[in-house]
Parts: sequence; C-alpha cells; structure tokens
Amino acid sequence: MDPITRTRNAGRGRVHVAHACARVLLYLALWLAASAHPAPAATLPTHRITLVATPHGVITPVRLARVATGDSAEFVMRPDPGYHVARLLVDGHRMPARSRFVFHDVRAAHTLAADFEPNLYQVAVNAGPHGTFSPARARYVLHGRDLRLAIVPQPGFHLDSLSVDGESVRRTDALLLRRVDAPHLVAATFTADGYVIQASADEHAMIRPAGAVPVAYGENRTFTFKPEPGDTVRELWIDGKSEPVGTSYTFSNVHGAHRIEVRTVRRVATVTAPGPGEWWFAGEDHEIRWQPLAVDPADSAEVSVSQHGRDGPWDPVWRGLLRAGSAPWHVPAMVSDSVVVRVAAVARDTLLGGDTVLGMDLSAGFLSVRAEAGDPSGPHFHVRAVPNPAVPGPVRIDYALPSSGDAAVEIYTVSGRQVWRRSLGMAPVGERSVSWDGRLPSGALADPGVYFARLVTAAGERRCRLVFLP
Repeated sequence: MDPITRTRNAGRGRVHVAHACARVLLYLALWLAASAHPAPAATLPTHRITLVATPHGVITPVRLARVATGDSAEFVMRPDPGYHVARLLVDGHRMPARSRFVFHDVRAAHTLAADFEPNLYQVAVNAGPHGTFSPARARYVLHGRDLRLAIVPQPGFHLDSLSVDGESVRRTDALLLRRVDAPHLVAATFTADGYVIQASADEHAMIRPAGAVPVAYGENRTFTFKPEPGDTVRELWIDGKSEPVGTSYTFSNVHGAHRIEVRTVRRVATVTAPGPGEWWFAGEDHEIRWQPLAVDPADSAEVSVSQHGRDGPWDPVWRGLLRAGSAPWHVPAMVSDSVVVRVAAVARDTLLGGDTVLGMDLSAGFLSVRAEAGDPSGPHFHVRAVPNPAVPGPVRIDYALPSSGDAAVEIYTVSGRQVWRRSLGMAPVGERSVSWDGRLPSGALADPGVYFARLVTAAGERRCRLVFLP
C-alpha cells in the first residue's frame, strides 16, 4: 500500500474513534440526566369525603373533600354563637359529639354529618320567705328565647328587692328576661306590709301610744287609755263602731289600717246606792241615791239601769233635778247579777232634738236582782262569770243552788247558739264553780263579743252576761 493510501486510512480510523467517543459521552449525559430527573410515576387513586351540616353551623373545609389513598383528613365543626354540636354521624354511625374529627389512612369514600342545636341555659330562682316566683322552680331556656317570671308575694307582704345575677333591677310584679344567652339567678326579698292605726282621745283622757302608730301586717298592737281624775271613759270607738269600754284595746293580727277613739264624760255625781253586792227583789221599792259634784246649766238628771253591766243598753227609770240626790225605783220583774245604775247630767240639744250627756257616774260593783223576795242570808241562786269582761280564753263560772238537784251550766251566743255545756249531775246547795276553756266545739277560741252563761236547774234558770274583749 502506498503511503498516501495508508495515510488516508489512518485518518479515517481516527475519525471513527472520535465519533464513537462522542456517542459514549452523549449516552452518558443522557443517562445522568435520566438519573437526575426520573420519569413520572403512575397517579394514586383518591376518595371523596361528603360533608353534611344542619343550619346554625358549618364543617370546615366546607368544599367536598378528596383524599388520596392512605392519607388523613381533619375536619372542624364550627357552630354559630349560642349553638353547639349535638350529634355527629360518620358513615351513618353515631359518634360522640365533638368539635374536631380526623379520618386516618383513608382507603374508601366517607360521609361526615354534624347536627347543631341551640344551647340550653338554666334560670334559677330564689324567693326566700313570704313570696314566690311563678314558675316556682328553675327553668331551662333555649338560646335566644324570652322567659317571663311572675313575682307573687304572700298576703300582707310586698316585693322589697329584685336582682338578676346579683345586680339590682327595677321592682315589678312580672320580670321579662329577653333573648337569654347565659345562665341566670333571679332573687327576690319580701317585706311585711305596713299599716297605720290612728289613735286619739279627747281632751280629758290619755291614750298610749297616740297619733299615727305604724303596725306591720299580722302584728298585734295594744292601746291603753284612762280618763283624767273626775272624768269617765264613756265611749270607745273602733273604726267608727262603738265597742265595750275597758282600760285597753288590742288590735289582733292586723290586716289593714284602723282608728281608735276614746271619748270621756265628766263625773258630776257619786252614786251611793245601790252598793256593790246588794240584793234587791222584783216588786220592791228602792231608792237610788247620789251625791252631786257639779250642776250643769240645765241641772237636769236622768237615772238609767242596765241589766247587762256597764255597756248597757240603758233603760231610763227617772228624770228630774240633779241636785235632788235621789230617785225612787220600783224594781221590775227581772233576774240578773249584773245590774248597774247610771246617774247622768243631761241637757236638751235644740239642734238635734235630743239630749246631750254632760257628765255621769255609775254605781260601784254589780247589783243582783231576784224574781221574788226571800231571806238574803239563805242559799243564793245565781251564776257569774269571772273575770268579766275577759279576753278570749279560760273563765270561771261561779254558781249557787238554793236546793240540791240535777243541774247544768251552758254557754250561748247572743243568737242563741249553744257553744259549751257542763252537766253538774246532782249538784249540792251552796257556792260552786266550773271552768270553761273559752273554746268552741270546733276547738278554736271563741271570738270577741257577748255571750251568756246559763245555770239550768229543776227549780228554774239563772243567767249572766259574759263579754270577751278583742
């Protein structure tokens, strides 16, 4: 081979080697590139999670969620203000209510449902004594609803204070809590109603306490009174009504306002006969005597007799001059152990066409009058109540029989209704006594008022008047 040919072939060989090296370098570069950026792998499957929420709340995220196989997904339940998660359902199965839920290692489709309900708040009430709320017990109120509470004091009491959660609110008979959004405590206090008793006496008497006297509901209040020396308490007026005269008066269990008035009359004479404890008999003629102390301008006097004690009624038996000092009395047919004589100075009232009592005096003690004369030293026949007048309660009934025999003591109202009876059996002659506890057949104490005690025997009856003071 000539040198030229050899030279050409050698050059071609070098070119082939260079090309081969270049191709190797290219493949190496591609391999390196492929190693650095591998080809995309196959896409993994995903699963849908369906979210369902009732009104007044949401589940976040709110869009339909798709979760790749094996991944986890967390969801948050967000109720509206005043609401809460009441129920949670996962794939139709009930789960404990919670605000968060996580699906772990998801490999299938799921459903998450949340039910929201309004909060329930307790409204407690505390009325204390002497009143109540209506409704009277704690109530549970849905969020945003109103609640009305009526405040009802007991009779004789009124609402003193009202508070909600310790804060004072305006006193009212009906409290309205609007749009309740939290628990509450409603409290009330009550105070007894207050009344006033107006107490007064005329210029010749004293009453204590006097003026406008405050009294609480249900309270008892006693007033005492007495005349000036030489005067007599003639009338006691309670709320415009005349009541038996004593030395005191008690308003019991006060339920309202009252008025008490004491009126006096001047003492113009001293009754000297009859004396206390004397016995006069029907058909006899006796003399009522008095000592004048003063003479009114008219100088007129009237003598009256009461068979039932110092409260009357009074039956006139004589009229004449006060300075006469005595008056005859033909004792009528009566039987009483409580006769009282009254001597009064009177003057004619030309405007009213009647008499005005200017002054008076009453006989001391009681005179006993019997149906017929007899030996005063012999056995008596009478019945008396001791004390009389008295406050409602136990009293002693004294009696005496002129001869032994079957007897009984009875108590009657002024209407004739029997309220108590004690059989005495074969009662002996002489003074005896029994006790009445002052109670009616129902067991309650007798009301204030007038009653009659009656002694029933084979020889006849005797009775006396019994007064229970308020």
